[in-house]
Amino acid sequence: MRRALTVAGLAGLVIVGGLVGDHIDTSLPFDRVIVLPGTAGVPVAIGKGAVTVHDATAGDRLEDPSGDVWDTRGRWVVLGVTLQGERGPIDDVNWWLEDGEGRRFEVTDRVRWNVPAAQPGMAVRSAVVFEVAPDVDLTAATIVMTTHGYRQETAIRVAIESDGGVLTIPDPELEEVP
Repeated sequence: MRRALTVAGLAGLVIVGGLVGDHIDTSLPFDRVIVLPGTAGVPVAIGKGAVTVHDATAGDRLEDPSGDVWDTRGRWVVLGVTLQGERGPIDDVNWWLEDGEGRRFEVTDRVRWNVPAAQPGMAVRSAVVFEVAPDVDLTAATIVMTTHGYRQETAIRVAIESDGGVLTIPDPELEEVP
């Protein structure tokens, strides 16, 4: 009798577990991206490494490494970042600047500039360049990143300082790994 009650109890647990699992599978939004918050100046895990957003500056003109100066009808934003490879290289980051209204601006394709890959055990400091609309409230902007193959976004709020002059894109440089 005791064995029959144990088997019946276990069968009931399996049925209840299946019903709960089915409910979770159909009720929770697993197709939505997970957002991981971060802070400027602090390394945040992303993909197989980490990213640190150091600073951001906005301006009306931009000078690229070849010396060409670019104008815009909006504003340029140059973001100082460090990518650090840990478990693997980190080289496929997608970047957006999101304003307070939820509009997302992608990295500009007008200026030919790529952030170099950071191999495991290496850190590369570089710049990310955005061209945004003139009405973007830079005090409420957030930098959002994703990497290929990961269903998460990393969002870092960073103060964007305004500089009316010409912004320059610095050359990438290797940093010591902490």
